[in-house]
Amino acid sequence: MAIPSAVLYFISQHPYWSFPLILGLCNLPAVWLYQRSGSSRWLWWCFVGWLAAFANIFVGRLANTSFLEAFGSEGTAVIVGSEPAQASFNEQPIWNYTAVLRTADGRDLKIGFDTLTASLYPLGDRFLVPPQGERFVVRYIPGFERNIAIIAERSEFGKRQRLVEAQAALDQAAAQWALSPRNAQFVHEYREALRSFLQAHRGDIDPALAETLERRRAALDAAAQ
Repeated sequence: MAIPSAVLYFISQHPYWSFPLILGLCNLPAVWLYQRSGSSRWLWWCFVGWLAAFANIFVGRLANTSFLEAFGSEGTAVIVGSEPAQASFNEQPIWNYTAVLRTADGRDLKIGFDTLTASLYPLGDRFLVPPQGERFVVRYIPGFERNIAIIAERSEFGKRQRLVEAQAALDQAAAQWALSPRNAQFVHEYREALRSFLQAHRGDIDPALAETLERRRAALDAAAQ
């Protein structure tokens, strides 16, 4: 698995450098087979090559992350240093991170990643950086450990972020309901927000707060009947 991991690491880290390589791997054999056989059906591989090269720009990191989640070994890592890169993306600075990976067999290895190329699972629309000094869960392939996927859903920083996002959605639904408590849509949205929040995060919040929210949900359910 180390070789597929190295290939996926390269194409996900360097999608624009990979573009001509993917084209060459598809187009050159297709042209050679067309010249040898005279059959134009081999030229379809040129079209496949263009599709694959373009697709890699957008889904290469997703393919790499999914591969590591499916076939990788689980370890942990800690960011030990960071510095801004001489570049930005969407007017946001890019940061380079240095981390120490602890493998499943207890080895400590130095690795690096940056804001744009890091693989995060589940893949979101932004990269959530684990706080420096805090251990987080990763997946990697033995033999090519530099390629890692950060498993946010099983790491404390990811759990905290999900709680913050869920709390924000609950607060919005509560504010709507407070402004118009007789609005049937607002009541329904608040009930569902309470139900979802308690189901996902009951064990992550203060028991007294969980009990208060549960009583409010029960009261709204009773009023709706």
